[in-house]
Amino acid sequence: MRFNNFTRTTIAIPLLIFSFVSCRRAIDSNGVVEFYLNPEFGKYRVETVALLPMAFDDTTSTGTFYSTNYFFNQLLEIPSINIVDIDKIVSTDSAAISDQIKSIIINKKFDLNQFQKSDLGKWLDGNNCNTIILGNVTDFKMFYYTWYSNYNQFMITTATVCNFNYFMVSLEDGSILWSANVDGEATYMDRLPISPDYPPLDEAISKGIDLLLEKLEKESILYKK
Repeated sequence: MRFNNFTRTTIAIPLLIFSFVSCRRAIDSNGVVEFYLNPEFGKYRVETVALLPMAFDDTTSTGTFYSTNYFFNQLLEIPSINIVDIDKIVSTDSAAISDQIKSIIINKKFDLNQFQKSDLGKWLDGNNCNTIILGNVTDFKMFYYTWYSNYNQFMITTATVCNFNYFMVSLEDGSILWSANVDGEATYMDRLPISPDYPPLDEAISKGIDLLLEKLEKESILYKK
């Protein structure tokens, strides 16, 4: 198993970077950058799945609440798996998620023994969960550029771009079943001097999640043909 490209980023809280660019797009980024599938994926039970919130970040007032909820709702539409709602337990033990992300990136393995000692781990075990999905934001930037419309209006476009990881882990032995590194982007336009509402990080992540789901379906992961 190799995660060399994942280690090129940091799991520290990303910085919000502002850049001003005129007359052209600053960046165009939406895609699955890296994808790993465990060659023994078919040997594992993937029946009851829990989607954990992304590792905590303070780049926005809501973190990644909405994009996690979006991913959760999309997973509910997959008939081959049962999705566990963990809203009542996860907020009490968010540190366990960050610790596990570190273990995955540094040790290339989920620390199952440590996780089972956490409140979240005990709760999932009690609810017969055999698989979890967890992730983290590795980078987050905002770009601004200005332009004139056909009606001679001075416009501003804001583009939010991000990079994030998602991992599916077996709670049977802590193996990584699949992992993905994804770029996401969301853009908005507004007139000056009106101050635009900056596009949320959640919007960019959700765009990337759509592409991740397409990849999972293409690889027949979670989707039974």
